Amino acid sequence: MPVSIECLEDNGILIKGEGLVTGNDLIKANDAVYASTQKIQQISYQLCDFTNVSDVDVSTPDIEITARQDAWASVINPNMLFAVVGTKNVVHVLSGMLEALSYPAEIMYFRTLGEAEQWIRENLKKVK
Repeated sequence: MPVSIECLEDNGILIKGEGLVTGNDLIKANDAVYASTQKIQQISYQLCDFTNVSDVDVSTPDIEITARQDAWASVINPNMLFAVVGTKNVVHVLSGMLEALSYPAEIMYFRTLGEAEQWIRENLKKVK
């Protein structure tokens, strides 16, 4: 499976991508994470680790759907943090598009997992 989801003990969600990731993979992952408003309210952050993604096949409509999902979830839980990690330039470009369309969600992009984890730790302290 190109995208896996893990619920963490600190109410974070770890989404890992591997190999070729499609827009449909991302939409399905969001469908699972955003299964109910109660579940969304409990999420403290989402960490999307795409460091093992070799390529993406995501259309503009896929990004728009994903952005609407993230924006909706951010309205339900305005304190939820979003961090995307990827080393491929295409992941960076897609993250930028997603961030621009996902308002009010604030999606941060990082090149390393360590940077993303540090940003999450620092910002979780601010919202608690």
